[in-house]
Amino acid sequence: MTDEFLVAVKRSAVERNPAVAAAVGGEPATLSYESRAAATAAAREFAADGGPVRLQQVAPQDDTAADAYLVGAARYDDSPPELPAAAGWTFGVGADEYGALGEALLTAGDGVSRPVRQFVAADLAPHEADGDDGPETGDESRSGTITRSETTTRGEGTAADEARRNRQRLAEQLDVTVDASPDPVTVPGESGAWHPDLRIDARHRGTLVATYDCEVKTGEGDVERNQRSVAERVADERNVVIARVLIDDLPETFEVSFHTLGTTPTLPGDGDPGDGSVLAASDQRTLGEW
Repeated sequence: MTDEFLVAVKRSAVERNPAVAAAVGGEPATLSYESRAAATAAAREFAADGGPVRLQQVAPQDDTAADAYLVGAARYDDSPPELPAAAGWTFGVGADEYGALGEALLTAGDGVSRPVRQFVAADLAPHEADGDDGPETGDESRSGTITRSETTTRGEGTAADEARRNRQRLAEQLDVTVDASPDPVTVPGESGAWHPDLRIDARHRGTLVATYDCEVKTGEGDVERNQRSVAERVADERNVVIARVLIDDLPETFEVSFHTLGTTPTLPGDGDPGDGSVLAASDQRTLGEW
């Protein structure tokens, strides 16, 4: 006989999902399943029949016989969580979070990701890959000037191989910086403003050779209509780029827990003079316990 897997149904799940409310008689209760897999499947069925709910792990310090909680997981719920911060709070992933994922991937590390560096190098490198020697003085339009003699490496191989080596060498020579909070852009005759997600500056041997205003889109989203007209006008005079980040299996929810080091003042309450002299030991942990 296998052990039961007990799920404590929280009030948030009862209030947000009629099917859950019916299963527990309208009040928080405990449901029993044969296994975690069976409980997970039941949670998905509840979510399909009503409001979003999900299983949440039980915090180690919780005094409960339950193996998991069934909690409401509304996508846009800003109500105060009913569980302590150390237990983990579940939030839905909305448009803002989806967008932030793409931006984070393009600013990872020191603020300039590999895709950004490679794009700039490819944009500024000579064009041998197409069988075109390119201008001896490089691209002198809106992307500055980088001469062929500064980037070409010699060796055996096809023109495409040489072009790849040139781009790699140029990527190593370029000093690329990214401003993740650039100023909005306006143009005469257009109402409103365009707010680029990134502004990318590329310097070669200390000289600014290119600046790109970049809109980042995660998935199949498009530039908002009220910003598109401004961006298109700006593109007539400067480099405008749309970076589309495709991520397989984007999450629908994420969980965050907060753990406090040391002691923190409590809010004034019974027995507290209100002068901050009463301290409560929060869910204290040492760094090693993480």
